[in-house]
Amino acid sequence: MRDKGDLALQVQETCVARELTLAVAESCTGGLLGGSLTALSGSSEYFLGGVIAYSNDLKSGILNVPIPLLESEGAVSGAVAQAMAKGVTVITGADCGISVTGIAGPTGGTPE
Repeated sequence: MRDKGDLALQVQETCVARELTLAVAESCTGGLLGGSLTALSGSSEYFLGGVIAYSNDLKSGILNVPIPLLESEGAVSGAVAQAMAKGVTVITGADCGISVTGIAGPTGGTPE
């Protein structure tokens, strides 16, 4: 889908065309992903909701991300992102889940 227009619109069109529901799990974006999806008219046709889970306690407690995974891989990892996406589909009943994790802010990261 790269370089073909608005990503939120493409997600909406894909979900509606395939009759899929969607939920999001966000860490570093604080709701921006869900906000961009729900800013479009008609989003209630496919978008069920989302979870903003900054802390590892919420990632494990709400999204069921295993604590050993958080400890071994770190909260900012592909494995944790996959677990967050799976967790949000389980708790919402959505067909699909999207997750976002990372280091937010100008002072949160490292040069690497």
